[in-house]
Amino acid sequence: QVQLDVRPGASGIGCTEMVISNEGQATIDVDISLSGGGVTISPGAVSVTLAPGGSITVPVCALALTRSSYKTVQVSALASGRETNTQLNQVNKNAGFAVIVQQYARLSVQASQPFQKVGPGKEFVLNFLAVNNGNYIDTIAVEVLNAEDLEDAGFAVALQAVQYLINASGELPVQVTILTPAFDASSDNNHTITFQARTT
Repeated sequence: QVQLDVRPGASGIGCTEMVISNEGQATIDVDISLSGGGVTISPGAVSVTLAPGGSITVPVCALALTRSSYKTVQVSALASGRETNTQLNQVNKNAGFAVIVQQYARLSVQASQPFQKVGPGKEFVLNFLAVNNGNYIDTIAVEVLNAEDLEDAGFAVALQAVQYLINASGELPVQVTILTPAFDASSDNNHTITFQARTT
């Protein structure tokens, strides 16, 4: 099998070798066509002439576009051989290999409202948007990294859930509910909420 790395910046190319052998008693002409849905195969066709007992090794490469979806593609090679002098006694053979477009994870997150003014003893909801920039469905874990510090300052912090599923190229709104303290004894009335989303 051939593995294709399709992360941004990667080549998206993987190669293997195909061996074509003449196990007969006559010189033969062999035509081979290669195909695989969703990836580009190079070369797509090969034509060779082989003496009895002869063989040749041909490099075969598969290419997928950067950020292609995670999948497995079956590449098939159909070979047709005929005697060189007469073009008779055709023999067909099939072979193949698997191409795996590898999974990769890439995640981004942003606050819908970077700054919010809230009075003491009030409950409010912070909205964050998590975006799956990878090529397959991902489980993400979310947390408020400084929840303990906020709670020490009198805040209450609550998440609707700690894990979510996001499809490839999907977006997911995540809510954090905050209850402010009845009074703020700190000298600084500005508090930062550090939200993290990460793939599991």
